Amino acid sequence: RNGGKITVAYFDLHSVLALHAPHKFFQTGAPIPRRLPPPGNLMHIYSDPARRGYLADPELVKQEREVLAQKYGYEPPQYNEDLFEQGHKDPRQVFSGLEPGWLVNLPDRTIYKPEKPELKQIYKT
Repeated sequence: RNGGKITVAYFDLHSVLALHAPHKFFQTGAPIPRRLPPPGNLMHIYSDPARRGYLADPELVKQEREVLAQKYGYEPPQYNEDLFEQGHKDPRQVFSGLEPGWLVNLPDRTIYKPEKPELKQIYKT
């Protein structure tokens, strides 16, 4: 009723450990892991627009938001979708703005990106 958006997202153990202590994770010198998809028995939760799953079609989520507003008798808030789309990250990203496979060097304040096509392909899939 008061606005805001909720999205249900799955994070595997490696992603949670990286997000829990990012500074410690970056000091290890390990590449940023790619976020794994949810297990098959949980896929229905994260692809369900009624549950606001992060793998659901955004148009269906919008429709479900309108259904919920009708059910409880309020006007659905109008969002500037461009602002929300800027904040969305790829389902495989752990950190917003940082792609899987990149190395972050905190002391030098540099990011190293893989250049070999094989490595790029591994982290994209």
